[in-house]
Order: sequence, then C-alpha cells, then structure tokens
Amino acid sequence: FGCEMNAPAKLHLDIDLLNNGWWHGKDNYRLVIDPFSNRFDEIRVMDASPAVRSYRDTLGRGGYEMWDDEPQYINRFGKILVESSLELKTEIGEDSYRIKIKIPYNERIPFKPVAGHQIGWRIYFTSPDPDVSNAWATVYEQYQFFDVTLK
Repeated sequence: FGCEMNAPAKLHLDIDLLNNGWWHGKDNYRLVIDPFSNRFDEIRVMDASPAVRSYRDTLGRGGYEMWDDEPQYINRFGKILVESSLELKTEIGEDSYRIKIKIPYNERIPFKPVAGHQIGWRIYFTSPDPDVSNAWATVYEQYQFFDVTLK
C-alpha cells in the first residue's frame, strides 16, 4: 500500500481482509502511521472469531472482539501481527509526504490473496499535531469501508 499526501497527516488504515464485516473473523487489521516516524503508532488485529467470543464469556467481559495486543489475548492466543513482519518506509519531500507499507502473508489469518477477491478498506487521516486532535479527513464515508478488488 502506498500513500502520497501534500500535507502532513497520520494515516489510518482499517483493512478487512476477508471483507466479511469489521466485527467478524480475525482478519481485521488496524494500522496507524505518522509520516514523521518510521514506526507504526498503532498495529493490531481485531479478532471476533467464535473462539474469542467464547473466551470473553469466561472472563465475564461479554462483547464480540479482542485486539491481538491485549495482554489477555496474547496469553491465550498469541500475537497475530508483529511490527517486525511489516515493511514501512516514510519519505518527506519538499511538498509531499509518502508512506509505503508492505504487508506479508500471515498464516494466522484465514486469507489468501487471489485474483478477484475483494478486500474492505477504510482510510482516514488525522493531524500529527497533538494540539490539533480534532482535525481529520476520510477517503470515503467516515464509518464505511470501500472494496478493492485484487488483480
């Protein structure tokens, strides 16, 4: 994935690899990148699989999902996505800010990239300035995903 911006902004990516709904399965990636850093501000996977729902019930938490960076999730299921498995490159030009991400195949996710498969994407931007936390923009509807078809 690549993004070029003409103003500095944090890039937020919500990716539904199986495109089966954000609150289903364990294929929902959330990545947040600051263009001034070569690290992810946030990197996590939402797991809303039946195994997690059952586990949440044993904890008395109810609900549907757990993030793979929660300590209880890690202790029970292990981390799904680790930062070192992704490649991130940020470049700052005279009037441009580029972010490039390479997400490798992950055998813990029930997703295989095949031609014709659609992935759900939600892309939005927020200010990297902590004093301007209410500035944001989105590529599509604020709470809607759009489909990207693999070729």
